[in-house]
Amino acid sequence: MPGEEITENERIAQIQAQQKEKKRAKGKRQNEARKEKFNELKEKAKTEPTAAEKLEKAREKQRIRDRRYSEKCKAEREADPEYQEKVAKRKHLAELRKMKIKELVPLAENDPVAKEVLMVRREQSAIKNKRQAEKRKADKLAHPEKYPERKLLTEEEKKERQKIHSKQSQIRRKEKYAELKERAKTDPEAAKELERQRAYANEATRKSRQKLVERAKTDPEAAEKLARWRGKKNAYYRDSYAKLKKDAETDPVAAEKLANHRARSVENTTRYMHNLKERAKYDEAPLKS
Repeated sequence: MPGEEITENERIAQIQAQQKEKKRAKGKRQNEARKEKFNELKEKAKTEPTAAEKLEKAREKQRIRDRRYSEKCKAEREADPEYQEKVAKRKHLAELRKMKIKELVPLAENDPVAKEVLMVRREQSAIKNKRQAEKRKADKLAHPEKYPERKLLTEEEKKERQKIHSKQSQIRRKEKYAELKERAKTDPEAAKELERQRAYANEATRKSRQKLVERAKTDPEAAEKLARWRGKKNAYYRDSYAKLKKDAETDPVAAEKLANHRARSVENTTRYMHNLKERAKYDEAPLKS
């Protein structure tokens, strides 16, 4: 507005904006003139050899300019930490998308990106399996001769087949575990995976035994299974202790282990008796001898 005063910074900003607009308009005019000249040269090159030669030189210059501009932009991107981080994320995501579901499961425990990819893959797999099942069902209705009736297995045959399958799976798991133990001696990643599998197996065994103990309170079959397991466990401990005593007669290391074992046994027995006496003070039942 007339008479309105502006600060020095505002005046400088206006001048810079005008210069920027003039520069943009000039660049636009030059670009349009260059395009027009290039189009005229293309038309002449159809009939004049000299124009065709000039056209090829102009195209070569343009390719050089484009290559230099591309290299400049690439160098600027590579020097930008944010761009490098984005590239690393894209590469990581691309590697995860190539993996199978069973390979993504252990990574998803600590990697949010792997967890997200795993969820998407599972959803896609579920949709694919559903479509295939519907397709097989429709094909079976349309062509029943392609699907003969299966023989129904008896309970004994089912148990025998399950037993064979479990045995084969157990052998494969043992082979993979032995290979992992061997690699863990030199490979830190394999050592971490071995430690993770051991922790998972210990926790799964603990939960399984706890469930068996709870079921044994009301289920006679579970109680019998629990008794067999405890019998095997006690027999294993007895055999191990007998072997340790025998080895301790000639092996100093075994003798030291035996001494430590006996010390722990005495300590546990003393603690048990102390706790039993403390409970007996508040228990009307007579103290067990």
